[in-house]
Amino acid sequence: MKSIDILKNAMAHQQERAQRYDAPQGERSIRRTVLMFNTLTGHKLSDVDGWQFMEILKMVRTRQGEFRADNFEDAAAYASLAGEAAYEEAAERQSMKQAFEEMVNEEDTANVHDKPSRKTTANGRKKAVQKTKAKRRTR
Repeated sequence: MKSIDILKNAMAHQQERAQRYDAPQGERSIRRTVLMFNTLTGHKLSDVDGWQFMEILKMVRTRQGEFRADNFEDAAAYASLAGEAAYEEAAERQSMKQAFEEMVNEEDTANVHDKPSRKTTANGRKKAVQKTKAKRRTR
């Protein structure tokens, strides 16, 4: 078995599991899993944390018993999902930053001679967060 075979099998597993459990874009059950875990424990894990947790589980299993290709294939799939989630989180942070900067610029333009109050700036931040959360829900 070559590394490319492990990656191909990981892709095939993701596609098969998408049909079985989730959605056409592939396995995406971690968001619901992490939300449930956070609700039950009070922790604040992200989707990236959830996928990396699953990677660690598979890494541990590679050390137990005989060789099973499935452990390495799943670990590769989880690594790709963690990378995707990290990319999405970074894009979301960038979007929030841009939305906040736009609101601050709008306030600065509207109040050229007036210094914005703390309340105005806080409202701008709140609107930026709400806008980003709304975008996330539509995914």
